[in-house]
Amino acid sequence: MSRLSRPLNHSAVSAADDEFYHRHPEFIQEDGTRIPLDDNDPAQANLREEWRELYLANGGELEEPEPDDDNEVDETTQSCPSHDEEEVVEPEITCRWSKNSVTPDHNSNYPPATPPTDTIPAEAQVECLVETTNVPDGTSATIEIRHCHTDSIVHNGTFRNLEVQGNRVIDVDTNQPLVWVFRADHQPWDPWNKPFYYFKITVDYQGLEEETEKDFVNNETDCLRVIYWHCCVAESSSLAGVLPECNTVQGILNGVAGSKAAVQDITNINEPLNRYGSLLRNTYVFHEASHGNVINRSTGASISSVTSSQPPDDVANPSDWRSVVSITPSRFGDAEIADNASVPSVPRYLFYSSTCLTGWESSFADALINRGTRNVLAFRRTIPDSEAPTLARNFYNCWAGTYNLNPEKIPDCFFREAADHYDNMHPVLFGQGGGRIEEEEEEGLSAGAIAAIAIAAVVVGVLVGVAVWAALRDD
Repeated sequence: MSRLSRPLNHSAVSAADDEFYHRHPEFIQEDGTRIPLDDNDPAQANLREEWRELYLANGGELEEPEPDDDNEVDETTQSCPSHDEEEVVEPEITCRWSKNSVTPDHNSNYPPATPPTDTIPAEAQVECLVETTNVPDGTSATIEIRHCHTDSIVHNGTFRNLEVQGNRVIDVDTNQPLVWVFRADHQPWDPWNKPFYYFKITVDYQGLEEETEKDFVNNETDCLRVIYWHCCVAESSSLAGVLPECNTVQGILNGVAGSKAAVQDITNINEPLNRYGSLLRNTYVFHEASHGNVINRSTGASISSVTSSQPPDDVANPSDWRSVVSITPSRFGDAEIADNASVPSVPRYLFYSSTCLTGWESSFADALINRGTRNVLAFRRTIPDSEAPTLARNFYNCWAGTYNLNPEKIPDCFFREAADHYDNMHPVLFGQGGGRIEEEEEEGLSAGAIAAIAIAAVVVGVLVGVAVWAALRDD
């Protein structure tokens, strides 16, 4: 009798087993466990031959040439892994990320191909690489993307449309390993100092499962880190200081480990909202250096046309006005921030609006905070193009250089650095730990002294400034 070709075809083995036990339910226990044939029982010789024929019918092959009759043995006792311990080959599985760090999704180019999204850049994509041995092709599998510090599954992080092909787990739709991309709804930096992830793989074959490294404290480089991603936008058509300011901020942010910033210079104050929204999405920090203003909700008139000086605090019906960044055709304020289709997400921890008047009242900041931004740094008056970069540099040197972008330290750096710029810019920090720098002449306190006072609430209202006869960031 010809020997079965080695190694055995595991797909044929599985099919032969399934058909054999379907024909012979007497070999199935009440709990579903299959009773193997006895390799040494002569009474089961015909059953072993029956299994052998099923194996050949399902694609199993014979060796050639046939052995001499004198050496002929009963091969049915060696044909099925279910019945011959020497033929049992344990399946194996290994898994790893294709890289150890990624940015979240962001634009590959500008303008983006499909605003508010774009072709996903390679640095934002990571593959889940899984290799197997002795696992039949077509076996289904599941991958879960998980937070290292909590073990919780990431939002929409479970994938079941996977299977084993050629000793690796692939996405059935692409015939390639599963590709994962982080976006804001995955909360990649919550908490900010534990942006580490692992994945768990389960293969539906003999209880196979494995996971990548998740001990980010001792084995950080074997975990997947999500890099802090920042965007610095300059609108330089009429402001000389904004592009150098953004370049400076970029350099400071890039100096933090696991942090990366990009600068986008836009020479147009009428940028389509969805293109602007493509820059805002999936950011840790968003720094805007451009024009800003306060506009009337009904007429669209800017407040600078109402007064030649700073907006007075006795404007009739302040709620009729809204603070904006002058970047989109309708201006970017609370209504535009609420447009989820054009603005898929907002910065996670800070929107620094280095623009005139965007903090004159709170609707701009409130809209960002309501969508998930922790803090908004803005100004209640027109600001000098020559002075704004100084505060930006000092603030980021404090926050990034001293505190490595710890979001809880944003208020500390604001109150430490903003006091010196009260007279010319009237800075305000909205959000957690926020407040504003004010002079209290009656109490004899300097702006520096006021900066040391913790103001814990979001300030709603207006603050009067003094005219600045210089290059200003309003329109």
